[in-house]
Amino acid sequence: MTKQERFNLLFEPCKMPLKRFAYSISYGSQQAEEIIADTMFFAYQNIDNLSSDKAFLSYLFTIARRVKSKIIKANSENNHNFDLDEFVSKELNPEERCDTILLYEAIAKLKEEQKEALILNEFSGLTAKEISKIQNTTVYNVKIRIFRAKKLLKKLLSDSEIQNEKVG
Repeated sequence: MTKQERFNLLFEPCKMPLKRFAYSISYGSQQAEEIIADTMFFAYQNIDNLSSDKAFLSYLFTIARRVKSKIIKANSENNHNFDLDEFVSKELNPEERCDTILLYEAIAKLKEEQKEALILNEFSGLTAKEISKIQNTTVYNVKIRIFRAKKLLKKLLSDSEIQNEKVG
């Protein structure tokens, strides 16, 4: 099997999880697409260093995380202004769209490590052990990050509900 064939075989089932991850850790579609493109490039270039095909998704997420860090360092000014409508399905009713936007806004307020751990666990379905390898930390730290992220999200979302009730 050639390098290209191996990469294509491994990448195909990981395409959507990588895309969701890139969009959730980025500040807009342009940055997400840059993360995806660079991740694919680096993953392909270094696929021979991958010890196990089973680790390919974690391998991609680790690369994507590093690519994002490089992009932020290169851009130095963190532009957090992006249109949430890009991320929210047009098929949702207005109340569901509003709830989804509030969730995205709350997630954006989390610390980077907490946000990544939560997204990788809840949206991408990775285990704490897999996330610990990606974030280069212990399983215990990942569990703490997820716990704290959920706790803070609950507070932020309940505060949003109170604000909406006062306005409405």
